[in-house]
Amino acid sequence: MIRSLWCAGLVLFVACNRGDNAVDEAALSVSVDSSGALPMITVSGAPPTWSLDLLAVVRAEPTVGFSQVRSIALDPRGGVWVADVGENRLSYFGDDGNWIEDRGRVGSGPGEFRTPYSIALHEGGLLVHDVRNSRIVRFALGSEADTSFLIQNRLTGDAMGVRFFPNASGPLLADLSREQVPPRSAYRRLGDETLVLAPARGPTLDYTKVCPAGGAIRFFGSPFSPGAVVAPVADGTVRAQGGAYRLEYFDAAGEPLRTVVRSTTRDSVSQSEFDSANTDWEKYASANDGASCTGSIERYRFKPAVRAMLPDSDGRLWVEQREPGRYMYEVWSGDSLIGRLAAPAREPSIPPVMLGNRLAVVAESPDGGHEVRLYRVNATVQPGRASDAP
Repeated sequence: MIRSLWCAGLVLFVACNRGDNAVDEAALSVSVDSSGALPMITVSGAPPTWSLDLLAVVRAEPTVGFSQVRSIALDPRGGVWVADVGENRLSYFGDDGNWIEDRGRVGSGPGEFRTPYSIALHEGGLLVHDVRNSRIVRFALGSEADTSFLIQNRLTGDAMGVRFFPNASGPLLADLSREQVPPRSAYRRLGDETLVLAPARGPTLDYTKVCPAGGAIRFFGSPFSPGAVVAPVADGTVRAQGGAYRLEYFDAAGEPLRTVVRSTTRDSVSQSEFDSANTDWEKYASANDGASCTGSIERYRFKPAVRAMLPDSDGRLWVEQREPGRYMYEVWSGDSLIGRLAAPAREPSIPPVMLGNRLAVVAESPDGGHEVRLYRVNATVQPGRASDAP
């Protein structure tokens, strides 16, 4: 049986926005379908609209961008840390964009690193995922007593996939749990070694062009394939897959808990965009006379509704939603939708970071390098009511 309830009366599974949550209760409605094995929560309507003010644009030099940024971290004291892989450099800038200091040096000893792919702030220290040294390096901010935490096993997979994720209880490092059969992706908290398992991978549809040539095989797929997006939240994980705005929540063991659904306006895949998706394999086949390509690239009608899910250290989840012609952030506190704002342009492979009322993204600089853009988030607050939003 489906029960349709306004948030003001909902007590099951959905944390209503009262007191310290700023949501216009007249603009949102929630329904819970408890007829299946797991509750399905449908959230309709629009939350309050938030806005952004640009605080600063951060570059290596005023007119020169960073070489190759792979991670950024907002400092609770203010400002932003930038990990420039191209220069093997960690730099700290204020919220006004002015340089403050650099940390670390290239090497394999204490306080050194090679290829800083992911960084995070925790308990007064700067944690660096030191890829080529297969370890975590901790820089004790405000002190010369820098120490290193070694990782026993080399992290596997794409370096951007083994980055730090913000969490209210301390940053989590994406890892691979070899104790599981087969091994499963997991999130590990340094220090207490808390392990949060990602949900087991379900069956996937593989519509690709397979092109053997010269003893090698190349695979080509659609950029609009509705793959899975997973992120850690609270003491578990959340997954969006299948292309729809459908958030599936799991506990720390990877067992399903509930599903939250949003009805959205999907962004269609135009014929020109589909034709462009076929360009790479066609060029490859033309350049390799011996290539004999088989298979097909699926003609998806819509682009995936969820581009990314971004937890922050305040316990919120920022869902980067794709709408026709634009991206939007929808901000969740538990199962409560507390805000919505336009997402600024960014490099798609480099996650934004959020802390309090600040947002930082990495974007392309005018010279073709990278720059960091710092924003202040302006939350809509109900008259006479406080908010746990920024």
